[in-house]
Amino acid sequence: MPEDDTVLIRIVEAARLMSISRSRAYALALRGELPGALRLGGTWRVNRRALHAWADRAARERSGALPDNNDDPDAVADLDL
Repeated sequence: MPEDDTVLIRIVEAARLMSISRSRAYALALRGELPGALRLGGTWRVNRRALHAWADRAARERSGALPDNNDDPDAVADLDL
């Protein structure tokens, strides 16, 4: 299966995609601040689509293409993933 078709990725891969440290990614996941992060048994996985949707939305907000939607904590959950 090609890497781009993988829906759940390891948290280390998510950290690499976000250009943050592995420990920072784990800390974000533990606080519930890493979009798409879920715990499966003893391991963390991240939904690649949710992570990309969050990153795309953040980039558009920073560029002024979208209004800041911080009042809606479920903004990522409302996306059709």
